[in-house]
Amino acid sequence: MQWKNGLSPCGKITTSRGVYRMRSSMFNQRGFSLAELMLSTVLMSLLAYGFALAMLQFVIGFQETRDYISLQKDMLNVMNLIRQGTPIDGIHTSLWSDHPLIGLLTAQKVTFSYNNDAMTMSPVRGSDPLNRMWVRIKHERNTGRVLMDYQFQNLSKFNEVIFPTDKEKIGRDNRFRITRLDFTNLTPHLEQPDLISIYMVGEVRYRVRGRISKNKLMSQEDDLQMNVQRLILQTTVFVSNADKFDT
Repeated sequence: MQWKNGLSPCGKITTSRGVYRMRSSMFNQRGFSLAELMLSTVLMSLLAYGFALAMLQFVIGFQETRDYISLQKDMLNVMNLIRQGTPIDGIHTSLWSDHPLIGLLTAQKVTFSYNNDAMTMSPVRGSDPLNRMWVRIKHERNTGRVLMDYQFQNLSKFNEVIFPTDKEKIGRDNRFRITRLDFTNLTPHLEQPDLISIYMVGEVRYRVRGRISKNKLMSQEDDLQMNVQRLILQTTVFVSNADKFDT
């Protein structure tokens, strides 16, 4: 239909080219195909899986680092206790002003067990001629714990756990263990040891020992490499009171 002055009733100029462009743009505005939707879903799933895996590895790494730091802290505390002694509940140190704590730095007499995994320390006796003040540190191999026995006059206690502080277990074993604790007299020619070496190996277990088949566990070497982390501490202590005589 031919409009007067070339105008439509709406006042707009209409041309055949304009109508063609409008129809072409309408046909070009189509949605995604099923194949494209499936491909995008797969890609998003892979991205989500990769992100979740990365987060899981981060959390595992953080927990393992935290446990290793706890192992290091507990082992250093044991070393410090052996060297310097420790306060004991119920004993007022003001009553023992000469030797309030019994450790290697205040010990006069030191004796070792047959296999060198226990050590007993006694201070210069002073006002206690009956020698009723002593502390023994010992390693419990089957559990990996370090225990303390002590006697102060009439106050005594046995098998007090000084390692580990965390009682959690992984399978049947303690998460934190001392696998080796050796006390060595470096001056065996003297009547009383005055130089002592302490060697300690600790480990933290992150996971139970896995299996390579239904009835066969993974090798001990693979287990230690994948599921366990170890820490070795070694120190030498001079027993400064070894040459003092009891009074």
